[in-house]
Amino acid sequence: MSQSAEISFPYAKIVSLRTISRMVPLLIVALGILAPQSARAGAWTLEKGQVWSKITGLYQATDEHYGKDGEPSGFPADYTSQEVYLDVFYGVTKRFDLGVQFAAINRKFENFTATRHREMFGYRAKESGLGDIRVFGKVNLVHEPVVGTLKLGIKAPSGDFRAAPEAMSAGNGQWDVELIAQIGKSYYPIPIYANIDLGYRLRETNETIHHNPDDELIYNLEVGGSPVDRLNIALKLEGISGAGRRVTYAIPTILVSLPQGLAIEAAARVSVLGRADPKVGPPPHTYFAGSTFLLGISYTGILMQ
Repeated sequence: MSQSAEISFPYAKIVSLRTISRMVPLLIVALGILAPQSARAGAWTLEKGQVWSKITGLYQATDEHYGKDGEPSGFPADYTSQEVYLDVFYGVTKRFDLGVQFAAINRKFENFTATRHREMFGYRAKESGLGDIRVFGKVNLVHEPVVGTLKLGIKAPSGDFRAAPEAMSAGNGQWDVELIAQIGKSYYPIPIYANIDLGYRLRETNETIHHNPDDELIYNLEVGGSPVDRLNIALKLEGISGAGRRVTYAIPTILVSLPQGLAIEAAARVSVLGRADPKVGPPPHTYFAGSTFLLGISYTGILMQ
């Protein structure tokens, strides 16, 4: 899943019925062409001609953010967000995948604790629209004794951007380029695997508001396995660090494989460590604290032999 965008607080969204209706035809087409099969994670790539598609919904509600001392503190409003992602990956060869990600977004602040805070946001206390499109390429370099892959991601400023507070706008208004090294290991016949992603995200200037976001270091550690047939569990640690601010999430995940390869996934993304930029402090140079809840459904199948 995605990944964070340049916002005042962690990338989180809410989707309205109107926004969902704009994406329904795309979702039907993307899912309708797929014969279900289980998904692959991290460094592993698809077989030639395979397509993997996943729809994920996220929900977050919080009134806390991280301070310069690394402790969560109260935010002067309630922040609610949800998002809907559509991810589609295609195996061009056994070692090379191409992918694309779409997002539908709506965010809002409400229940302000002071009039001055409400006036700071004005009419912009709620925003919705389509998020920026991301495209990916994955090249598998090593198969044994570990799986080693390079992943290139590009985020285009294609979403609905408004010069609102950054935690509100659906799109971010600037290009991002990220390069990620992925290393995975399966311990088969023991049903356990491990994966690590380490990467660097280059953030370009938002020319609309002349804002130059700081580059970021990103990482993801994942260990998982299948204790019983059709049940997979995993624990992930996901982190972002840039310009003195940082955040780390723990993500316990459960995935259930259904007949014909349909998979349903549920997870909680819980912030466990965080800090605002010590030179500036919050807001806006920090991350929200709290939990984000995820529910996804995925299919994988052969598109072309």
